[in-house]
Amino acid sequence: MGRERKRLTTSRVDRIIHRKLISNRRMAASNMALDLKNNYETSISPQTIRNRMHEIGYRGCVARKKPLLKKSHRRKRVLWAREHSFKSKEFWNSIL
Repeated sequence: MGRERKRLTTSRVDRIIHRKLISNRRMAASNMALDLKNNYETSISPQTIRNRMHEIGYRGCVARKKPLLKKSHRRKRVLWAREHSFKSKEFWNSIL
């Protein structure tokens, strides 16, 4: 069996990446690479940071679009709330 490739990042840099992920989940890997280069003087490619994120358990995803409520939706919500505001506690306990 051959040898594995030497790991580019140290455990310290891995912890820094993890800490930055916790503090700002939306930070792009390219921005994090620049930040590490400027603040910690470690030159790491964005792909390496993505690999470390994957190892830690973070997966890239895009937030789902949610449609805005229109005035008609708001009116219907208020109407429903007014109609159901006088229901007994037993009624709500049976639902919830």
